[in-house]
Amino acid sequence: MKAPKSFNEWRSKQDKKEDALLQELEAAVDPEDIPVVWELLRGRHGVEQAPSPKQILHYRLHPNGGLVFATAANAEGTDRTADVLRTAKTWGEVRAGLSGSVWDDIQEQLLLCYGDPEDLISEDGEGADVVRWDLDDTPFSGPEEIPGFTDGQPSTALPWLQEDMDRWLPPSLLEHFGMRQITSSGAYWHIRPELLERMSCCLHVLGYDVRDGSHLRFS
Repeated sequence: MKAPKSFNEWRSKQDKKEDALLQELEAAVDPEDIPVVWELLRGRHGVEQAPSPKQILHYRLHPNGGLVFATAANAEGTDRTADVLRTAKTWGEVRAGLSGSVWDDIQEQLLLCYGDPEDLISEDGEGADVVRWDLDDTPFSGPEEIPGFTDGQPSTALPWLQEDMDRWLPPSLLEHFGMRQITSSGAYWHIRPELLERMSCCLHVLGYDVRDGSHLRFS
């Protein structure tokens, strides 16, 4: 790339780039959303790099009435976990169907809540009625057997992605479209569903591929 001969020449090129970005923005998003997206675009301005593939985001409506956006990996991974937990008939099928990291997290919660089954059974057999989740052929009746699943708390098995959206989306965009809500289960980003179209337009301009994820089980 040919270097500019002077600061003024460089500044002129920068101005043209900014004008082009602003024109694209004005044609694509709601006027009310221009300032926040403009600042995010300017943060990338002038960086010479090969274009990267668009990051896929899935969205769906959470039972609490807010939108949740998740990366394809998080949304599809959570959906696979939900499928395993609702179809497995034994603890062995649970272990075999889940990824190593998901099972490790579940096992940690089981140990914290119930202790190691082998340690709970004495030599004379006392405690033999403890649920042997460590054995492959032990029946599994559903995700309710996993600590935290039924008491209103986010589950280790099925994470609450709505609270972590600032891990993959710009916080300034989340603050613009939503607000941080505090509940007994923790804090999460609440985005009203009527803002879906406006937010999707902004995400598209920022390089995201936004897709309907209502067929997936994530929250």
